[in-house]
Amino acid sequence: MKTSILATIASLGLLALSNAAVTINIRNFSSATVGVPIVDAAGVPVDQGGAFARAGVFGGGVNFSEMTASQVLGFFTSLDNSSVALNANFDGLFSAQDLPNVAYSGAFAGVNAYIVVGNNTNLFDSTVIAVYNTSTLFPTPDAVGNAAATLSATTPANWVYGIQRAVTTQPSLNGAAFTSGIQMTSVPEPSTALLGLLGVAGLIRRRR
Repeated sequence: MKTSILATIASLGLLALSNAAVTINIRNFSSATVGVPIVDAAGVPVDQGGAFARAGVFGGGVNFSEMTASQVLGFFTSLDNSSVALNANFDGLFSAQDLPNVAYSGAFAGVNAYIVVGNNTNLFDSTVIAVYNTSTLFPTPDAVGNAAATLSATTPANWVYGIQRAVTTQPSLNGAAFTSGIQMTSVPEPSTALLGLLGVAGLIRRRR
């Protein structure tokens, strides 16, 4: 009898663990006036399918002010392998779940969370990106393995990679009145920029 009771308790425990879930919601707006749409250089929201977002963490050594998009992505560990596309009806905006991988509790719990937006379904193949520092720690799962959090990329100042633009065309959201947007970009390598300057200097010297 005692053995069967223990077996039942063990099976219930396994069932609870199998049903455990960590749900991370990511979004770049919380209302029609609070948010930072993804826009192009003209301040127009990017169309559906033109940008994809993921939550994750960055390793030490990343330098947002100098690194190219590919270099920044080299320091990024994403929450999972699927990218969240812009909402079908809300151009420039996203609000969806980014589900974690099985290693969540060890790799992410208690670590500062970032949101990365890229221009490719496979984020690590993106040529331009934007990065948001949520200043929020990924939650620690409870004893059963459940946890949930909403990461909101709604403050212009927290976009640590990308170019801020004035929104010239509003997203297709009823009552939308956003003022600031973020354009995905890739910071040029300092060596490349230096070579460009040297090339310009050489041309000026030749003309003289």
